[in-house]
Amino acid sequence: MRERPFTVPRLADLVRKKASEVNAKRIVIDGLGPLLELAGNRFEIRQLVYGFVRDIVDWESTIILTHELKSSANAQNDEMPFFICDGVVKLDMLFSAGDYLRTVRVVKMRGANHVMRPVMFKIGSDGITAFPDARLPE
Repeated sequence: MRERPFTVPRLADLVRKKASEVNAKRIVIDGLGPLLELAGNRFEIRQLVYGFVRDIVDWESTIILTHELKSSANAQNDEMPFFICDGVVKLDMLFSAGDYLRTVRVVKMRGANHVMRPVMFKIGSDGITAFPDARLPE
């Protein structure tokens, strides 16, 4: 039997079937990068991401997409997932006084008021602790 070629609609179909099998309430796509590499220009990227999400959404599950932002000046895909998402949360790190500080910033959250500035947080044995009143170094 010949293996069918990889396509975004085929991947969406596999994700949808698996989510249905396990009655998933949350679907996490960890890393849009490989999908974005299948497209060329910005228009194709938008069409590809929109089509993929449209094909897996069932309105009963929450879909979480992750995307690693590229730091190079010519990285065109950094903002691309934002247009389709109800919420965008950016995780980052700052180097200060010889150590790294983790920050989280809610970039976009439809229908909700939120703080726009980065907030320091730490991950420990008890989970995630945010420090919204801490001053971040300049």
